[in-house]
Amino acid sequence: MNEEREHAHHAQVGDLHLETWKAQHRYSWTVRNTKTHQQIGTGEAISLDAAKLAATAAAGLQGQAIMWRGIGPPL
Repeated sequence: MNEEREHAHHAQVGDLHLETWKAQHRYSWTVRNTKTHQQIGTGEAISLDAAKLAATAAAGLQGQAIMWRGIGPPL
């Protein structure tokens, strides 16, 4: 199995960087503060939409419009 991350989507909201990726049929997410380099949260989800929702919640950005952009190869 390929252990490399296949990047899916990311977003930058102020100092917060939200990122999702697919690896081995599972989606993962992470949120980092780019100013302080602090990890805010990380986890796994069963879909890209679920990963985006989890990252948004961990960042405290529920209800805000977030512009997600695709990165890496198509999934």
